[in-house]
Amino acid sequence: MENTNREKDYVNLKKVFDQLVAHWVFFVISLVICLTLAIFYLKTTLKLYEVKASLQLQDQSLTDKGTAKEKFISGLELLEGGSELEDEIGVLSSYSMIERALREVDFTVSYYTYFDNLGFVGKKLNEEVYPDVFSIKPDYTRPQVVDVPIYIDFPDAQHYRITVNHDHADLFDLSKQQVVQKDISVSIDQVLRIDQPFIHESLSFIVKIDSSETEMVEQGIFFKINSLETLTKEYANKLKIATLSKESNIVNLTSYGAVPEKEIDFINSLARVYIENDFQKKNQLGIKTIEFIDRQLNTVHDSLTTAEGNLESFRTSNQIIDISVTAEDLNTQLQALEQERAQLKIQQEYFKYTLSFIRKNENAIDVITPSSVGINDPFLNNLLIQLSELNKEKIDKSYSSKGSNPVVRVIEEKIQNTKKALMENIENLINSTDIALQENQRRVNRLQVRVRTLPQSERDLINIQRKFSLNDNIYNYLLQKRAEAGIALASNLPDKSIVDPARQVSKDPVSPNSILILLAGVLTGLTIPVVLIIVSQFLNDKIHDRRELEKITDLKVIATLSSFPKANHKLVVHNESPIAREAFRFLVINLKQLYNLDQHKVIGFSSTQQGEGKTFCAMNTAAVFASIGKKTLYVDADLLKRKKNNLLGNGQSNGKESGDLYHYLTTEISWPSIIKSTSLKNLYTIPAGYVDQKTNNPISSNEDKLDQLFRHVRTQFDVIIVDTPPLTMVSDYYSLTKYFDINLLVVRYNNTERRLLEEIVPAIKLKGLKNVGLIFNDVSITKMKEYGLTHYEQS
Repeated sequence: MENTNREKDYVNLKKVFDQLVAHWVFFVISLVICLTLAIFYLKTTLKLYEVKASLQLQDQSLTDKGTAKEKFISGLELLEGGSELEDEIGVLSSYSMIERALREVDFTVSYYTYFDNLGFVGKKLNEEVYPDVFSIKPDYTRPQVVDVPIYIDFPDAQHYRITVNHDHADLFDLSKQQVVQKDISVSIDQVLRIDQPFIHESLSFIVKIDSSETEMVEQGIFFKINSLETLTKEYANKLKIATLSKESNIVNLTSYGAVPEKEIDFINSLARVYIENDFQKKNQLGIKTIEFIDRQLNTVHDSLTTAEGNLESFRTSNQIIDISVTAEDLNTQLQALEQERAQLKIQQEYFKYTLSFIRKNENAIDVITPSSVGINDPFLNNLLIQLSELNKEKIDKSYSSKGSNPVVRVIEEKIQNTKKALMENIENLINSTDIALQENQRRVNRLQVRVRTLPQSERDLINIQRKFSLNDNIYNYLLQKRAEAGIALASNLPDKSIVDPARQVSKDPVSPNSILILLAGVLTGLTIPVVLIIVSQFLNDKIHDRRELEKITDLKVIATLSSFPKANHKLVVHNESPIAREAFRFLVINLKQLYNLDQHKVIGFSSTQQGEGKTFCAMNTAAVFASIGKKTLYVDADLLKRKKNNLLGNGQSNGKESGDLYHYLTTEISWPSIIKSTSLKNLYTIPAGYVDQKTNNPISSNEDKLDQLFRHVRTQFDVIIVDTPPLTMVSDYYSLTKYFDINLLVVRYNNTERRLLEEIVPAIKLKGLKNVGLIFNDVSITKMKEYGLTHYEQS
């Protein structure tokens, strides 16, 4: 059973393969069409080139706590970054970052070439280019039509021509990046000098061109003015960012475009803007610190100048150079207390400034660190660092997330808690500073009481000198802190860096892929015929194979006849081709070998339907029998056939003469009168005659006369060939089968329906017909070779 299944599978595959080989012309045509379409697609499709750059988003050596920079200068802990890599990618690919990058490179105008010599394709086939011979500078003070082709050509070296024709254009303000008017109609056709600006109510620009190169502009050129929003969306969709590996902080930036130079400029601009933005955020704290110290220096400078002037005036007017030791000691103590008081006031000012800043600003990122103004409070410093990092994390998460993000909500809650704890801590520090100031004031008051015991001039000098020394010390202290902040700001470096600048990956475009498209064309060209042939074979219910015929029925195939040209459709004995004669001679030989023709004289021919060649087979079989010396009678019992075959020379003048089968059955004429001789020796025929369609079937209603006819002709002839109507037309065949010794059913290659044959074969068996065989007719010469039946050659 398993071998049988394998054999059937082999037969099916072999059949499919044979059909494919037989229709090789379809494959050639399909391949030519598909490859032509593929080449046309490659020629007309926009070519895209890949541009790639590498960017390091985090430099761990610069961001780790405890670095040499932190040891060298304290108070700039908030300069350090701590964002996640995914958040940095979100910032890098954000809409605002891409928009800033496009502002830097200025892609407001796009340039294209088009080809007028492509017939039906026309101006639709265009290619974006980078400007080299000329460039367009739009007037940003005037509205412009955007996303509309503006055609420019150069009639000569001194003039240019502008052509615009559009019915639904948008008027756009480039400076404000907003639409001024929608759906306007623009129609322009003007010629101007090269040095003359183009000014129109909906279009204004200046042409910058090398006049010596205008003759080189052979192709048609047009340009478009783009809105920044459109460009940003376009480049945001094209930009691809991927990490080098899971452990790496290096990412690859990839973009695809028709003009690789533009993509290179965009990628480089994006990397540069991103690094500058990150660096500016890091420097913001140092800038804020210096601004705060500068405000304090301005205040102290005024006081120092006043104190210095007072001291100089006092000494000049009183001619006092020094004071006593007691006075000097009291003065030193007062100076120390005043300096302490000044520092406490600076701290109090810092606390109030920081508290106000935190209350007013939702995102407190660039808060001045306490150590930058001489406050060493680890708890306060840690709270500020924690608040800054939480706000940075919130901003980074907001870049890379959409809508309501649970992670952002958790971070916001942490920020509120940290701000609350920070404000409580600062308020406590303010209260502590107030208490310290009060204590300082009490100590100053006690010393001033002692100073009053000194002479008036010494007291005045002590007070003036004390104020001068205090302001001088504070001023020097602030200058030192400002210098530290300036050094820290100058030594700050960006965490991000460009590893590889943008470059074109390959000279060949990545899209369309020529090899892939051509391969797809070849595969499609091969697939379409295969699919069509398989589908047609699946839907085609015709008999295509002798093996298929043997599967449907167990009836023996008596002979396989090759197809003959229409010119050879005549009696084979008159045919000059040996193929036709030999085919039917082998049919006769097979009949003689299978059956005893002395006892099996009557052979009936039929088919499932008209057009299967039963009459052709019956006539030529009769002719071959006659040619080998057998007295043969050909009986045309197909009374329904409208067009009679005159190959045997039994033509009828008007179809109503008395010497035929129909009149024998319907009138009283005798059987010898209907037998006609033919042009062939030993071959006789009984023509069918004319049958009126309104008349009842004469065969089934005149069995007695048929019995008499076949009883007599058996004794008179060696072989009797009976051509009957198709089995699906009328029941005449079954009425005649009782006279037949051999029943031959003609099956025509690619004509006989499998369904009809599957229905008829069981009916034949049910009727109990004897000696039933098949003739496989009109088989192609390829199939004949496959069956091993080509023992004769076709001329």
